[in-house]
Amino acid sequence: QETITLKELGPRVRKKLGPEGGTLESFDGKAIVELPAGALDREEMISLQAYEFERAWGGIEYDFMGVSSRLNKPGRLVYVGLGRRIPDGGIQNGQLRDPAIFHLGMSFGGNQVSVDGDDVVEELTSLLP
Repeated sequence: QETITLKELGPRVRKKLGPEGGTLESFDGKAIVELPAGALDREEMISLQAYEFERAWGGIEYDFMGVSSRLNKPGRLVYVGLGRRIPDGGIQNGQLRDPAIFHLGMSFGGNQVSVDGDDVVEELTSLLP
């Protein structure tokens, strides 16, 4: 069984977001949490942390966290520029055809995933990891 070692990459970014919605960008600008107005009932602290991990193909993963187990409206986690690394047909029916195509080992836990220009967008229905 493969052992994966995670190492924090840069600082954890934190921001209070509330019913008016808003965005939170990772320290490196490569991941952005976007919440529309009405997604949250009340203000809460949202955080985003990048991790570097050692696997056969290496990679970076972004961990976001809040306290809302269910969002009133779906949010988005945008992976900036990642769409350029997915071959044609790499996403089918809103899911990755083969997670290894990212060369990042990223897992989306069954969330809907799409390509928007050069970016990969994961739909968020919860702020719990």
